[in-house]
Formats: sequence, C-alpha cells, structure tokens
Amino acid sequence: MLAAMHVMAALGGQAGPLSALAEAYMPYSASARSTRRRRRRRRAGPRRAGVRDRAGRGPVTVDELDGLTISHWESTPRWWFNLRASNTEPLLRLNVEAADEDIMTRSATTCSRSCAPAPWHDEKE
Repeated sequence: MLAAMHVMAALGGQAGPLSALAEAYMPYSASARSTRRRRRRRRAGPRRAGVRDRAGRGPVTVDELDGLTISHWESTPRWWFNLRASNTEPLLRLNVEAADEDIMTRSATTCSRSCAPAPWHDEKE
C-alpha cells in the first residue's frame, strides 16, 4: 500500500500528462485491435493453419496457446502478431506489435490479408 502511495505521489508531481510518462515505457508500436466478423461460429483451425504455414517460415517462434501467435522478435525487423477467435462473439481478433510504426503497418496489412480477405475493423481500446 505504501509503495502505491509513493507511485501516486510521483505521478501527481509530473508536469505533463500521464500519457506522456507512459510513452517512455512503451517503446514499440502496437496496432489497434482489429476484428473481422465471421458469418457463423466454426473452428478457426484450418484458417489458423494456413496463416501459420505462410507466416511461420524463417526465424520465427510459433505459439498456439491462445490462438496463433507468431513472433519475429529475435531478428530484424522485429514484430509479432496474435490471431484468435473470440469466445463470446463471432469475431476473429488480430493484434500486431512491431519495433516501429512502418513495420507495424506493413505487418498488420500482410497479416490481415493472409487471414481473411474481407474488411477488418479497428476497435477503440
């Protein structure tokens, strides 16, 4: 509790807004969470397998614990994405993060086109 009070006191003493302070701790560019509505609930396995086969080449790490996460973080350009089906809505969700804005934009565009050709919609966080 005392530690939290010290943090709050330090934040209150900042000249700028909290978002400016938070920027210093967020060195990577992240996309807005993109979604694509699915016509019906079905297994995402075949679609995920196709994306994994296309994006999972080269020096990447593939993790299928929560959807499909492909990370190209150990070499350049540095990026990762996560594609998963929503458990509560008929949506596919795509999150992308990269070392800079340009790589993030290119990675998000490539991933969304590989996943599904239909329009993707950015969600406000």
